[in-house]
Amino acid sequence: MEIPAPEPIDPNHPGEGWQPNICREGIAYPMQILDGNGAITIAPYLHLDLNRGNPHIEGTLGLGRPITSHPLHATPDRYPRIMLTERQLQYFKAGEAQTALANRALRDEQDISLQAEVYRYREGVRCTERLAKRVWDARQEYQAQRRLTWNSARRLADANAWARLGPRDRQGRVIPWDGPVQTTPNQEMCLWCEDPGHATHFCTNIRICLLCGTGRHSERKCRQPHALCEDDRPCRVACDHYNYQSTRFCRSRVRMYEPYE
Repeated sequence: MEIPAPEPIDPNHPGEGWQPNICREGIAYPMQILDGNGAITIAPYLHLDLNRGNPHIEGTLGLGRPITSHPLHATPDRYPRIMLTERQLQYFKAGEAQTALANRALRDEQDISLQAEVYRYREGVRCTERLAKRVWDARQEYQAQRRLTWNSARRLADANAWARLGPRDRQGRVIPWDGPVQTTPNQEMCLWCEDPGHATHFCTNIRICLLCGTGRHSERKCRQPHALCEDDRPCRVACDHYNYQSTRFCRSRVRMYEPYE
């Protein structure tokens, strides 16, 4: 029996994870690097770094030599191509019925730049879904905190805090109060919708009205402010609300008193 001769060890091989770029079939990826003498040459060794969803290709001349790295994107076709349709993009997503078919085609194509781009797209979809869930969780937390703050305001009203703590003159007499609704000027543009007319925490795109339970508007502009009022609880709506007089929609039967009554 003839024992095959062992493959010769390449003393210039950079180490584990690195692959020869130049072989009998040709060049795996045309990555250009400096050869140490100021000239440009094709990297003889390549390493693919998935980089948490943003693949990079690394090239070097060999063991102990400098490493060059840059993002690995799909090589464009020679002719301009139209954008993929939603149905076509679905084909490239992970975890779908056709994923195995797409993976087989990727192996047959033997284009590492295309493989890296499909991987980037799949990881991008996963990352987008995770971030969307975090945005939803943050919105729920934000809304829960607004609800707690509103309940605190309701308890201040129940404690008759305005009559007890409101502005008075030196003789202790009540001073009429016509102060502005928002005393702190808005110094920032909304980070969510980029509207300079309000701060981020006032943006109706991320908040739910506490008076009616629906979105896209503030409590001050609610058209159904009595929607969540209950028959055995005081009315939830402040008397200065522009739609407060629509009491025919208010289910509260609790008699309420002005602060100084």
